Amino acid sequence: MLILIRFGSDQKSEIIGYNFYFYPVKKTLAFILYLLIVGSGLSQSAIIKPHYGFTWPHRSSITHLVENHTAGLSLSFEKQVSGKQYWHRDYNFPSVGVSGYYTQLGNKDVLGYALGAIGYLKFYPYRFSKGGLYFKTGGGYGYISKKWNPESNHKNVIISSHSNLLIQLESGVELRLGDRLATSIGVGVTHFSNGSTTLPNKGVNYLAANVGLQYKINEPDTFDLKRSSIDSSRFMLNLRASGFYKEGLYELTGKKPVSTVRLEFSYKASLKSKITFGSDLMYNGTLASYYEEQGYESSNNFQAGTTVGYHLNLHKFEIFLHQGFYLYSFDYPDGRLYQRLGLMVDLSKGWFVNGSIKSHLVTADYFEIGIGKTLWRSN
Repeated sequence: MLILIRFGSDQKSEIIGYNFYFYPVKKTLAFILYLLIVGSGLSQSAIIKPHYGFTWPHRSSITHLVENHTAGLSLSFEKQVSGKQYWHRDYNFPSVGVSGYYTQLGNKDVLGYALGAIGYLKFYPYRFSKGGLYFKTGGGYGYISKKWNPESNHKNVIISSHSNLLIQLESGVELRLGDRLATSIGVGVTHFSNGSTTLPNKGVNYLAANVGLQYKINEPDTFDLKRSSIDSSRFMLNLRASGFYKEGLYELTGKKPVSTVRLEFSYKASLKSKITFGSDLMYNGTLASYYEEQGYESSNNFQAGTTVGYHLNLHKFEIFLHQGFYLYSFDYPDGRLYQRLGLMVDLSKGWFVNGSIKSHLVTADYFEIGIGKTLWRSN
């Protein structure tokens, strides 16, 4: 099974479809669903969370679009992990879950409302006798009801697609009220973006406070404290290739290819963490429009950069964040710095797949989907 996300753009009443298959999303959601379905002896909970907040106008050009504070609701189902993997115990027995998400966006006529289907991990950095502090990170599919349209909704310069990638971060405190009931209070941010596959794509950022009520469906049996084997390699050298497409310099200017070839050296600092140093050779087909507009007679669309990064290890999964610096580009329309946030999924025999979003601070540049191979490893 593959996760299919459909992007559409309206031009002269013609709907054009753009489809892509995001294998890391498929693998991640399958992993979460597996943990939720099997292991009936694990603690299972149902959670309802009303929330209240606002769409953050992170650019001056969209401040006028946000008219009101808004309310919403999320419904979740989660399970505590079994304890049989190394990372279960190292992360203090986190929970995995899925949730449905709804919120208004502060302007009913222009921005509409948002829906989300999210898979998440919830960590507990600190536990006490009646509860604990938690941090939740998740991602999935996000739907925005009102998108930019040059004829019917030209004021919405924030987002131009109904279907988007959704990323959610939340932190708070949980308190037990009894054997099966618990409550929580937290704050979080939910981000919607199409990775500039269509423009405009300034991204929707929704900030909210929430109060939750949790009902524990069953009590857990004893944890399985057996530990599975892990890769003990401390040093690794990886090669990966990825690519996708993005829209050109302006709205309705067509799709252009983007790609990256990356060589990365990593050092495993602990069972949880890797530090990486990498070099990127990138091709961005949309740069040609920019160079032409600037009046350059000759140019090329290649860029080269170097990065330092942090990888969070979760068994066969790695969540990573890279900070990059352009060493070469014909020009630097977005400055010298770039970032990359993504997910790697180990397959077998040194092969892995990855999905990420490259950005310049809060501005998404493009999605990347690819495959890689470990060339060398050593203890």
